[in-house]
Amino acid sequence: MQIRRWTVRLSGHLERVVPLVMRHHLSRLRHRVFKLGSHVEWGNLRTAVPFSTWGEGLPVDRYYIDSFVQSHSEYVRGHVLEVGASGYAKRFGGTRVSRIDVLDIDPRNDVATITGDLSTPGVLPESTFDCFLLLQTLQYVPDITAALQQAWESLAPGGR
Repeated sequence: MQIRRWTVRLSGHLERVVPLVMRHHLSRLRHRVFKLGSHVEWGNLRTAVPFSTWGEGLPVDRYYIDSFVQSHSEYVRGHVLEVGASGYAKRFGGTRVSRIDVLDIDPRNDVATITGDLSTPGVLPESTFDCFLLLQTLQYVPDITAALQQAWESLAPGGR
């Protein structure tokens, strides 16, 4: 069995570098993992189909984003700009939001009211938005400094 050979080789290396107390803890952990793994139907690892549908729902990053926006929801007010869609502005701003604009680089986005690259000067109007929900975006922008400059300049006095 492939796993057993791997653990035998690993345990030989562990004896040379890991203290006895730590090896004991690792051994107990290994037994727990094997015990857990024996109840899992692993299926074919070459398929793109999920092993199960259990656990589907909110991705873990969205849990933390939602928590952050929820804890700062009092700032989601007035004229709000959001990237890609208006879901967070509607969900966390509610009646405090008077207007929502959506920025997207993709001209095929039907809900986008502003089309363009955030890092391009002049894409956003200056001193306009009371809140800019810039979520899950900067990792896709080639010039983060320019994008943040545009975002900052688009905020109205007191904007967040």
